[in-house]
Amino acid sequence: MVNENYANAETEALLVSSPATRIPVLGRIWQLIRGGAHGLVLFYVNRAVTHQTEINRQLVSVLNRMTVAMETQQRTIIGLQADLDALRHNREE
Repeated sequence: MVNENYANAETEALLVSSPATRIPVLGRIWQLIRGGAHGLVLFYVNRAVTHQTEINRQLVSVLNRMTVAMETQQRTIIGLQADLDALRHNREE
């Protein structure tokens, strides 16, 4: 699940309608100001999200490699346990 979702982040401008934007001349000016302010915020948010996504990608990569190593170790432990059990069994005979 993490492998598919670590880069998902919604950072699109979502400007809901405001009563102030319905005023004929001032509404359009207010809409432009709001849009510009949201654009500025999203610029910096997108920079931060890009940086965080790269960190997340690296962390997920490390977790994937650790999982593979742990699975390999678990198989080795199971094999060694079987060998030990066989040696104990042979020794008891």
